[in-house]
Amino acid sequence: MTRFQSQRKQKNTMNLSTKQKQHLKGLAHPLKPVVMLGNNGLTEGVLAEIEQALGHHELIKVKIASEDRETKALIVEAIVRETGACNVQVIGKTLVLYRPTPERKSRCHAKNILNLDTTLCKTRDFCGQASKMPCS
Repeated sequence: MTRFQSQRKQKNTMNLSTKQKQHLKGLAHPLKPVVMLGNNGLTEGVLAEIEQALGHHELIKVKIASEDRETKALIVEAIVRETGACNVQVIGKTLVLYRPTPERKSRCHAKNILNLDTTLCKTRDFCGQASKMPCS
């Protein structure tokens, strides 16, 4: 097992509360899918693109072009397992993933999603809207 794979497995232990998932769903609503799975399914190249997108954005949408529910569920499970990201939501053919990036300073909403506080963040999130995310 490589160092990269062991880091992914450690990140996969993150569990989000319903309130945290609800907030992330709201942030993901205006986003467009950044990765689209085609007829070839889940390949190493697709996983690399998902890894890169999660590293840059932390919160992404992935479009899965599978008609079969069981196949789609297996693909979602494999993506979550391999990337160490949290499955925020699967709606139709769209998967919303979240994985905090420890290497750089996160945005207000992503940095503090795991530490919900009672004070409100007065900054603007990446959508340009005033954030209602509790921040410390």
